Amino acid sequence: MNPPRQRTHWRRRPSACWVLEGLVVLLLAASSAQAVEVRPSTFDTISEEGRQALESARFDDALCIFERAQVMAAGDEESGWRALLGLGLTYENLGRLPEAVAAYRSFLARSEALEDGLTEAWRQKRAIVLETVEQLHRRLMATHALVTVESTP
Repeated sequence: MNPPRQRTHWRRRPSACWVLEGLVVLLLAASSAQAVEVRPSTFDTISEEGRQALESARFDDALCIFERAQVMAAGDEESGWRALLGLGLTYENLGRLPEAVAAYRSFLARSEALEDGLTEAWRQKRAIVLETVEQLHRRLMATHALVTVESTP
C-alpha cells in the first residue's frame, strides 16, 4: 500500500502577472532590437497599471505589478521610491501591515540620503509616509509584538 501523497499548496499567480511578464519580455526584446530608450515609459505604464489595480481593489494584481515595477526601477531612485510606495499601499490594503511598514521604511531610508535635493512634493510624501509608519506601528503594537531588523550591506 502506497503512503498518502502530501499535498503541496501552490499560490496561483494572478493572470495579470503572466500578461505583465509577457509584456516586459516583448518590450525588452524590442528595446534590444532598436536603439531607443523604452524603460521610462515602460515603468510609467507599469506604475499606472498598479495604481489602477489599487483603485479597483485588485490588491493581488497590484502586488505583482509593483513587485515588477521595483525590479524595473533598479538604478533609478525616483522610480524605486514610487514602486516602494505602491508596495506599501498594497500591503496595507491587504492587511499585511508588517510588510507595509517595511516598504515604507525602505522608501524613507532610500530617500533620506537625498533629502537636501528633494522637491517639495517629495518632502511632503516623506512626511505623510513617516506619519503613516507611526500610525501602523501603533496599530501593530496594540495586537502584535513587532521586531524589525535593519542592516546595511
